[in-house]
Amino acid sequence: MKIEEMLLGTSIEAIVADMNRISPKSKYSNGASYEHIATEYLNRCVIELLHNLDNNNQISEVSLVSIKSKFTYRYNRTQYWWDYFSQNYPLWIEIQKGYSVSDNNKQLTKIKPLVGITDLLHYRMNTDFGDYFRSSVDGNNNLVKTAINTQSLLSGIQVFARNKQYKQMVLCQNILDQQTSGYMLSNAEIKQNVLGSGRMYMSGANNLQGIRKSVREAALGKCYRYDIKSSVFAYMLNQIKQQDPDIKTPHMWELLDRKAYIRSMLASECLINTNANPDTKLKIIKSSITALSFGSNPHSWSSGIAEHIYHTQDRHLFATHPYIQGLLKEIKIYQNIIRELYPRKEYQGVKLVTLCSNHYQNTEAQAIRHIISETQTEPLLIVHDCIYTKQRIDSIYATVLLQDIMGPGAAFECVELIDWYDPEVKYQISKQINAHTNRIKQEEHIAQYYKEKIYD
Repeated sequence: MKIEEMLLGTSIEAIVADMNRISPKSKYSNGASYEHIATEYLNRCVIELLHNLDNNNQISEVSLVSIKSKFTYRYNRTQYWWDYFSQNYPLWIEIQKGYSVSDNNKQLTKIKPLVGITDLLHYRMNTDFGDYFRSSVDGNNNLVKTAINTQSLLSGIQVFARNKQYKQMVLCQNILDQQTSGYMLSNAEIKQNVLGSGRMYMSGANNLQGIRKSVREAALGKCYRYDIKSSVFAYMLNQIKQQDPDIKTPHMWELLDRKAYIRSMLASECLINTNANPDTKLKIIKSSITALSFGSNPHSWSSGIAEHIYHTQDRHLFATHPYIQGLLKEIKIYQNIIRELYPRKEYQGVKLVTLCSNHYQNTEAQAIRHIISETQTEPLLIVHDCIYTKQRIDSIYATVLLQDIMGPGAAFECVELIDWYDPEVKYQISKQINAHTNRIKQEEHIAQYYKEKIYD
């Protein structure tokens, strides 16, 4: 039997007939019909394959442990339908058994797919998986109800298809299947950390908080996005100045005032052996500085910085650069302040970098709540340091509120998002959006003058 025929749905009857031949009636199938079991087998295989689709439109592994734990149908008491299907109607060949990755010990099995991406997409885009996704939302929890712009999302699918971004296509279709009456439900929980309440985390299949940004914004359609910018070092600087206004922190100030120049300088002077274009090098430096702010050791081959700067010599140049050395000394001042606030004897076993990270996240979450409360805004969606709204917020006022919590170096960037159209149409109006964004940035600079506190 051809795999393509299975995916097109023309072979369900043949599979059911085969099941009846082996075990005409099975009381170990949890009351499910054989047609349901055969269909669910195909559905779960397709979901798992597409879930592991990478940016290059390749599939090299699946979570076999995960899929088998959800497919428990049996026959003849001790035999599982999954084992029979995977041998007689396989959608992939196992190359290497599952191995343990990440903190949740998820087992990933290396595979060779026996079906093409085009056939997988055809099956996926013509099958409603809404029940699978909605079942991941617990109605007893605090629910977040997010409005979905269906037309924008459908246009997004066309754009992603044209650009061969198949992963994004699938995510868009997942949202379309999951939504009910133009809304999408997710569980929401403000998770406790060692220092108390922190960020709000959303859960449930394809929740918009944890999904790809391009897909999220295609789903939201026309709205405004407000991002906290320069937040980590603005926050650190504020903690230092609150402790002692006379402490000099020139490297942090320079990063806040001239971050484009600093990134460009470090990229040209440190990434000598890194084979990448200039834009990619700037992104590498940006990510490395962020890792530095959260306590990553620039000299270690196993640190977060090593995940960005692969070349050993370039990583050494970055770690020993005079600017980075000066910045590290100022970060150490901040870390000492956090240690004084949370002594080791009261927080035994908690790493300093964890305390710093938790304190920053709590402060950031407090700032977001402060802005929402004071501006009386009904957020469309909250994504950690970002707020999506349907109505415009006064950027100057919002920046002042942000700086009340995060310090005078923090900035609030506003981007007006549009409904998704064809790329040609989006390009025509992109100049207007960029001009509007530049105006907002100028307004945010004016907000500095509304602060009465003066820092060196």
